[in-house]
Amino acid sequence: MTCWPPCNRWCDCINGRCQKRAARINAVRFRTPDGRYLTMAGEVLTASLNAPSQSATFRLVSRPSTSPLTIPPPATIPMPSGSQISLAVCDSNWSPSTNLVRAEHSTITIPPPPPKNDWEKFLRFLFGPPPTLVTYSIGGPDTFVRASGPLPSGYPAYVSDSDTNEWIFSIEKSGGGSINSGDQVSLRINSSRTSVGPFYFRTSSASDQALIAADGGAAFAADTLFVVEFHEVNTLLGLRPPDSSIVCQRCGPVTGIVTDAATGAAITGATVEAIGVLDNHAFSATTKPDGTFALTDSEGRTCIPPGNVTLRATADRHVPKTTKPIPDPSAGGVNVPIRLDCTKVRGRVVDDNVPPNPQIFVLVNIEFSDGTGTNTFTNNPDGTFVFDCVPHGATKIGINSLNLSRMITVPPEGISVDLVVPKNCVEIVGTVTDSVTSLPVCNAPVSIFGSNNSAITDVQGKYRIPCASPGGSRLLIVTKSGYKPKLEGVAFPAGGSVTKDIALEPSSIPGLFNTGVDACARPMADGTIGDPHYTLISTPGGTRDIRVRTSAGGYPVPPYIADNSDSAWIGPNVDAMLDGPPGEYIYRTTFSLAGLALSSVSIAGKWSTDNEGVRIVLNGTDTGNPATDPVQFSLGFAPFIIRSGFVPGLNTLDFVVNNGGGPTALRVEMTSTASV
Repeated sequence: MTCWPPCNRWCDCINGRCQKRAARINAVRFRTPDGRYLTMAGEVLTASLNAPSQSATFRLVSRPSTSPLTIPPPATIPMPSGSQISLAVCDSNWSPSTNLVRAEHSTITIPPPPPKNDWEKFLRFLFGPPPTLVTYSIGGPDTFVRASGPLPSGYPAYVSDSDTNEWIFSIEKSGGGSINSGDQVSLRINSSRTSVGPFYFRTSSASDQALIAADGGAAFAADTLFVVEFHEVNTLLGLRPPDSSIVCQRCGPVTGIVTDAATGAAITGATVEAIGVLDNHAFSATTKPDGTFALTDSEGRTCIPPGNVTLRATADRHVPKTTKPIPDPSAGGVNVPIRLDCTKVRGRVVDDNVPPNPQIFVLVNIEFSDGTGTNTFTNNPDGTFVFDCVPHGATKIGINSLNLSRMITVPPEGISVDLVVPKNCVEIVGTVTDSVTSLPVCNAPVSIFGSNNSAITDVQGKYRIPCASPGGSRLLIVTKSGYKPKLEGVAFPAGGSVTKDIALEPSSIPGLFNTGVDACARPMADGTIGDPHYTLISTPGGTRDIRVRTSAGGYPVPPYIADNSDSAWIGPNVDAMLDGPPGEYIYRTTFSLAGLALSSVSIAGKWSTDNEGVRIVLNGTDTGNPATDPVQFSLGFAPFIIRSGFVPGLNTLDFVVNNGGGPTALRVEMTSTASV
């Protein structure tokens, strides 16, 4: 079995398991006894106190003069003393660069040898001595160790890049023997001249960044001694770390459980897949009867590496789900719970009316491809139904009692479907009135209990519900502020229309209205002339017609208090600004208490005026409520209450306002109690 995920490059796959392998020595570092590392700086070597990096790491290479730079097999450690080495500085990727460690050349003069016999003496007497030989030596005085490409020609007898002693050095240990990491060594330069050298790498001074000279005269001296470190380097990965920190394989098992989100019940047979694994390697599992799973690949491996890995779970009758990225499993594995929502078939049962009417208490049937099925009622007023945990695929849904069905395909995400039945409606009409006054009650909601069928009464108190389910008895519900709620039973025929008039018992005074509203108690438009419920019975002069004012017409609203849905300002229709002469203005409203118990009657209200509200008078008698502020119109409403002074039949209620000049107006809002 192969290893997956792939082993760390410092490890080997053995019998399907990643195991640390022995180091393959292919690089070396040298440092002075005081801790300075030989480092490439430009094209020279220095002894640097900086932390060693690529420029202080040298790959062991083979560089014969007849071939380009090559990488030999890993070195055998320990290395015998006297071994020959060639060194190339590592580039930024830890590969051997073209910068080879080289010793510079020096010029040497070789005098002619002494004559060997009398004949040679005679010849030198006749022709003179032979010429002195000028040539080169590898290393020597005033030379340094470089890290570069080929050195230029120019030395006597030297041709660029032609002498292998320039880059092949001997590594020697005092006393000989084997060389291991941490041993002290010297680096010998073979001079290429039997009469000169050999020389050794020499640290030129004790300072940081000291140059490395190629002129050391003796091995193992204080300035030619270096500590060697053998290493393995890997392109891009760099230096091999200590064995104790090498992790051959970062991965771990991924397990979990798949359950139903609503019930918590285990889901058996669900498929779980890992998404986003390294190299898109496939890991999957099928849940057991208890809902648990353990991910494996095609060869049974369970080790999943870290990364942006998510899990996707799918199961029949459930909506697929993809998890958030899982934690790193290499820290001992992870356990991932996955909760799946049920696949739902939702819908409504409606008729083919325009607009459609929901149908309630309808039994909806559903049949699955395996022949099983279930049913449910449309118990909600909107005619909706829901089937939970429906199998995916072809499904028949319908209303068996109406011989109505259709085929649908249920996707994992669920589906919504409407079932339309033929229209079969009953129209309901009627009038809502006040049980005491027999006057129509407008703006009253009328609805059928258990349904969303409803209507609102018009100004004449009439309502119409155009389409309700036929047959049986139903309840009509009528609610209106100021009246007790009313439930009325209605027998619905099989078709056609049914009339149901409803009388509401008042819980307040019928016919008592706020200022500036219509018969349905809705504020009237700005500029409306006349108030159907209030009259000006006295003014200091000018017209007694009333004008309604709102903010739509601008000044004096504001500074008068703002509009709302309960009332509006009224004042004399002298002009659009409600200007009127100084003096008292009396506004009157009337209401009837016929048929009501006077002891049950009370009025709680609030009023705002321009200028001062002087008094409130009921049936000619001051009610004793305090006057308002002369600038009450900008301050808000002032409260008042009336608990006595009511008379059977018609009652008059007067609001007296004093105007100091300019605009003048009244605004009143009231609630009341009354019973029969």
